[in-house]
Amino acid sequence: MLLVFDIGNTSTVAGIFEGEELMAEFRLKTDQRRTLDEYYVLLNAF
Repeated sequence: MLLVFDIGNTSTVAGIFEGEELMAEFRLKTDQRRTLDEYYVLLNAF
Protein backbone atom coordinates (compact mmCIF):
# COMPACT_ATOMS: atom_id res chain seq x y z
CA MET A 1 0.00 0.00 0.00
CA LEU A 2 1.30 3.43 -0.96
CA LEU A 3 -0.02 6.84 0.12
CA VAL A 4 0.89 9.69 -2.24
CA PHE A 5 0.28 13.44 -2.08
CA ASP A 6 0.27 16.15 -4.74
CA ILE A 7 0.27 19.52 -2.99
CA GLY A 8 -0.48 22.34 -5.40
CA ASN A 9 -1.37 26.01 -5.22
CA THR A 10 -5.13 25.43 -5.46
CA SER A 11 -5.67 21.85 -4.30
CA THR A 12 -4.06 19.03 -2.37
CA VAL A 13 -4.72 15.54 -3.69
CA ALA A 14 -4.00 12.30 -1.84
CA GLY A 15 -4.20 8.85 -3.37
CA ILE A 16 -3.94 5.35 -1.95
CA PHE A 17 -2.49 2.71 -4.27
CA GLU A 18 -2.42 -1.06 -3.90
CA GLY A 19 0.20 -2.10 -6.42
CA GLU A 20 -0.67 -0.13 -9.56
CA GLU A 21 -4.39 0.15 -8.73
CA LEU A 22 -5.76 3.41 -7.29
CA MET A 23 -7.94 2.41 -4.34
CA ALA A 24 -9.03 5.87 -3.14
CA GLU A 25 -8.52 9.55 -3.96
CA PHE A 26 -9.09 12.58 -1.73
CA ARG A 27 -9.08 16.21 -2.86
CA LEU A 28 -8.88 19.22 -0.54
CA LYS A 29 -8.67 22.92 -1.31
CA THR A 30 -5.19 24.17 -0.44
CA ASP A 31 -5.40 26.85 2.25
CA GLN A 32 -2.20 28.30 3.73
CA ARG A 33 -4.11 29.35 6.84
CA ARG A 34 -4.98 25.74 7.78
CA THR A 35 -2.91 24.24 10.53
CA LEU A 36 -1.35 20.78 10.55
CA ASP A 37 -4.01 19.73 13.06
CA GLU A 38 -6.80 20.80 10.69
CA TYR A 39 -5.31 18.79 7.82
CA TYR A 40 -4.93 15.81 10.16
CA VAL A 41 -8.64 15.93 11.07
CA LEU A 42 -9.69 16.29 7.42
CA LEU A 43 -7.53 13.40 6.20
CA ASN A 44 -8.31 11.19 9.18
CA ALA A 45 -12.03 11.41 8.30
CA PHE A 46 -11.33 9.29 5.21
